[in-house]
Amino acid sequence: MAAPLEKSCNRLHARLDANDGACRLRSQPITGRSQKAMRKRMSVKGMMVLLIMLFFALAQSSASAEQAAGDANGNNRHGGRQVAVKSVDIKRGSKSISSIQTELGGTAILLKAAVKPANASDKSVSWSSSNTDVAIVNAEGKVIVFGAGETTVTATAKDGSGKSDSVLIQVGANGSTYTSKDKLPKHNDGSMNTVQDFLGVNFINPQYSFGTSDAILEGGERLRQLNTKSIKMYLSPNYKNFYQFNDWSGTAYTSPAELAESDSFKGIFDMDFNTYFLGAYVFSEPKYATYWFTGFSDEQKQKEYDQIYELAVYLLKTYRGTGKTFILQNWEGDWSTMAAPNIATDPDDDVLKRMTEWINIRQNAVNDAREAVKSRNVHIYNALEVNLVKKAMEGGKTVTNQVIPNTYCDYYSYSAYDTPALGKEVFGNALDYLKAKVAQNLNNGRSRVFVGEFSLAENVSGTKQVLEAAKTVVETAREKQIDHALFWQLYDDSVGPNQPDDQYSGFWLVKPSGKKTAAWAYFYGLLNNGAEDPEYVPEPPANYSTLQISLGAANAEKGLQQHELADGLTTAGAVSGRQSRTTTGAVPSGYMYFAVDRDYLTEDDRDVTIEVTYFDEGTTSFALEYESASSAPVSLQVSRTGTNKWLTRTFQLADARFAGGLSGGADFRLADLGVPLSVSLVRASKPIVNQDEISIVLKEYPLQQGILLKPLSGYDGAVVNETIGGRAAYATDPSNVNNPGRADNNHMYFDADDDFIPSTQEEVYVEVTYYDLGTSPFELQYNSTLPDDAPNYFGLATPIEVLRTNTEQWVTHTFHITNAEFANKLQNGFADFRLSDKGDKLYVSKIVIKKHA
Repeated sequence: MAAPLEKSCNRLHARLDANDGACRLRSQPITGRSQKAMRKRMSVKGMMVLLIMLFFALAQSSASAEQAAGDANGNNRHGGRQVAVKSVDIKRGSKSISSIQTELGGTAILLKAAVKPANASDKSVSWSSSNTDVAIVNAEGKVIVFGAGETTVTATAKDGSGKSDSVLIQVGANGSTYTSKDKLPKHNDGSMNTVQDFLGVNFINPQYSFGTSDAILEGGERLRQLNTKSIKMYLSPNYKNFYQFNDWSGTAYTSPAELAESDSFKGIFDMDFNTYFLGAYVFSEPKYATYWFTGFSDEQKQKEYDQIYELAVYLLKTYRGTGKTFILQNWEGDWSTMAAPNIATDPDDDVLKRMTEWINIRQNAVNDAREAVKSRNVHIYNALEVNLVKKAMEGGKTVTNQVIPNTYCDYYSYSAYDTPALGKEVFGNALDYLKAKVAQNLNNGRSRVFVGEFSLAENVSGTKQVLEAAKTVVETAREKQIDHALFWQLYDDSVGPNQPDDQYSGFWLVKPSGKKTAAWAYFYGLLNNGAEDPEYVPEPPANYSTLQISLGAANAEKGLQQHELADGLTTAGAVSGRQSRTTTGAVPSGYMYFAVDRDYLTEDDRDVTIEVTYFDEGTTSFALEYESASSAPVSLQVSRTGTNKWLTRTFQLADARFAGGLSGGADFRLADLGVPLSVSLVRASKPIVNQDEISIVLKEYPLQQGILLKPLSGYDGAVVNETIGGRAAYATDPSNVNNPGRADNNHMYFDADDDFIPSTQEEVYVEVTYYDLGTSPFELQYNSTLPDDAPNYFGLATPIEVLRTNTEQWVTHTFHITNAEFANKLQNGFADFRLSDKGDKLYVSKIVIKKHA
């Protein structure tokens, strides 16, 4: 036996390691002497172990060679033949099954396939679902249920044998198998979130920043200054656009979880917020919204589940023990079901069905993450957001009516722009309707409602309406025990980056100029036990003008001009991301000269406020210089502090005499005192004094002293600025594309100062200076004391008509009104009155309102 063995093992040497009993093989020439010595050294026991090991080594070598030969021929062979699969048996745990009954809202179903015989050459299987509207199954046998009905899940052997097994999955819709230990707060005892948790703010797609190294952290820090504990942000594949002022160079995140791990978002999550609302979207192509319109493939469904599950698991593990809550959600579901937002559009049934599938998949992912991680003292929920609740209350086809009943989300968000402006009763009814719909969903009434967005655009609707709508939401939502309400938003997102304040719609708490708004002041008081923010400076109401100039390569002048003079030359350019003009820094001083509109500020106006937004660089001073009433020039100096930020300084003048007495007819100037000064914005205003009348002069930049022009370009109130008869004016716009076929019914909307003319002031005189062109009449239409129902919607009185006679002259007509009720309720503009052209374009240069003596 020894000779054949030695021949077969000509290059194999075996050695027992006496220390650990392990047998190690190594390749080494075996000589006759070494063989003889080896036999002498080894015991019989050692020889037996060696023989056994050599046998297995030879067997392994032979099997490997045969396997390699089989692989070369494209087959997996055992003993020269392929072993086919004889049977496939689907099991759940250790039990073979043929059917499963479950209900919507449960966790994923884990299946496995047992393949026989055990030595089958290829034991892998493929999984499939016969009805992917009910459930999908991944490559590991994980079944994700998101629709009621039946589906057959099949495991098929991949070896070509055709062997398979199937299980029937029946999904009921009569209740939820919600099994998470992480239940929603009940508040059954009447307790509520603290106001700091209740009142939150959106921070999404800001169009300006203030020069900090991380714009996301800047926003978070600003909101912590406000003292809110709730914030909403987006984890989106469009993150580079949504947070454009952050440095994303070199990043290529492929999932919301990866983005959540970025330094900026980790920094936000480490801040002292309690609740994070996250618009979380899967990183895929095509983008999520096309699911509704072009179909929702099994691959997309799986990716939706996987990435939301991954995000939920990451948040639960990373922030366990912190007490933080994360709510994943979508944006405005009703608009998302339409190719273009239009309240009159009814979404297709298939679109609503796909949205139902989509949100249920996301809820399943969150449920499964909670079950898998079971983290303590950290919470994660899923929410569906809707926005057309008023339409739903009227019986319309909406996400509220058609989708919510077939879902089982933790939360439902209401993006509330359609009801708060209509008052507490209407908004309260909307909340009650939504809560009732949610109570009928598949989660057995365990779901809750919050307000995901609310606001009005300040530059469109006015400060008063913004505050009234905010108070309506806050007070009504608290009364209805709503968990959260989130204001839209911290920084405006309506137009391109770094524009002047007046170019934005006005969805903001902080303006591009750095000014805090009246909404900020209101929320600050709520969040800080009635305290006032010492940094807040109230602004004049919107129906009082402030002259301003935005400086840059092309100055944007609104009643305030900048003059280039020999000692006042400036250069234009961007400084820290903002357009501006910079003085020369000449010794002893370089200057920047300004002149005001004499129709607004006359030489008799002594009390004047000047605001200067400048870049705070260096530690020298600059000065505002102006001619005073005593004719002695005045210089007010400001120290620069080297913050390298844009700051605004306010100068209160009590002795101004703006009569063009400085060089080039200017009224005031900025002196850099030998060091260049960069300025982006200058504003000038005078105090509000309610005298015997209020007025508006309709120049290119309307001079508003108690009357506000409210252009409604998206409706029937588009206006144009033109010069006619030697005078600047505003005119109705019969070519308004948003008012097609209504050439005889174009309007100019106006709002009167509520302090000057309260809603109880019924008798007033309205003087309108118009250009008498054409022969059609025009009308004054106004809010009156009539009831707010048909045929006098909004209390609209019988119009007062004026006949034009085509004299082509400027004419003033006085309307005497005895039943006025100027209560900001005229149509969509929250206006008090409007002028209707009735066919011929109407030009107006001035309006004056006087009280009845």
